[in-house]
Amino acid sequence: MASAGIRFFHDADCRSWEPRLSVSVYTVANEAFFPGLVGLVTSLRVHGHSGPVIVGDSGLNPEQAEAISHEALIVQLPPDLPPTFAKTVAPLGHPDDVMISLDADILCVRPLDDLIARTSAGSILAVEDMGRVGLSESMWRQWEQRLDLGPLRVASYINGGFFALPREDGIRFFTVLAECLERVDPDETFVRPGLRADLSLPFFYADQDVANAILASARFREHAAILPYSAAPHPPFDGVEVTSDLTCIDQNGEKPFFLHHARQKPWSEPLPSNPYTELLVEFIHHPLAPHFDERELPLFLRAGRTAQAARQLRSARGHVRTHVRGRLGLRSYLQSRAQRSGRA
Repeated sequence: MASAGIRFFHDADCRSWEPRLSVSVYTVANEAFFPGLVGLVTSLRVHGHSGPVIVGDSGLNPEQAEAISHEALIVQLPPDLPPTFAKTVAPLGHPDDVMISLDADILCVRPLDDLIARTSAGSILAVEDMGRVGLSESMWRQWEQRLDLGPLRVASYINGGFFALPREDGIRFFTVLAECLERVDPDETFVRPGLRADLSLPFFYADQDVANAILASARFREHAAILPYSAAPHPPFDGVEVTSDLTCIDQNGEKPFFLHHARQKPWSEPLPSNPYTELLVEFIHHPLAPHFDERELPLFLRAGRTAQAARQLRSARGHVRTHVRGRLGLRSYLQSRAQRSGRA
């Protein structure tokens, strides 16, 4: 695999030999996230990203790391650093002309050319979140005081799973993110084992809450451009359909850039089949996927009829769980809370 700093072409026509920006993609993954990591890496290659993919290793097993190393640069992370606090290590160690940070539960479902063009023109790109329960004027002021970023301008709440930045802004952003995360106690975030989901905590979402504060600060806000939620939707991906070329289209005829399986992970618990899970299987078994022992995957993500039957059974179990939760009113309760909090 080529290393960061080499110039890559982002179109098929190289006859002009015109140099292009070098673009690196950064992510963090551990052993449990290996299926998502394989899906992410393969989806990037399928949709034309030929540049470096740099993986912060927060606990991959040796076989997984070896398989991914043929398609990505592996960066060892400090063993005592929670993954959500470690997103800054790889970008700061390997900066590039365009720096794209993606969570390992994201699939790329469209070429990145438009994002690269906007970033190279000076924009810092993020994507709108579905809503942050507990977000209030008071929380913005707590971010302001705790992080020492100066006055913050209240803005749309963004998701922490995707950022695209030009080199100078990228280095500065990830430096400030690392500095601010040092001010946050992991015990006041979702990272703490057994912590009750108290969304009134100002840093419950850890790096995501901190990133929102940073992009609202004077140093970054004038360059920040927030993509709509539809650019990287979350489960259940309402209105999103998979197309024959491993892309997606939504009910408005728009093509998302990414599918983000936020919160529950389909490789960790039974969930209803959705566009992400459908494409995950396609990407894992695509000819461009890294080669690895299928025993690294749960049965339902493997190839063959037995695996297909296991997927159908798992999806059916997921539908039952979702139906039961719906009857208890949990989904409607959370949705109403999110609507009341708004997206800003």
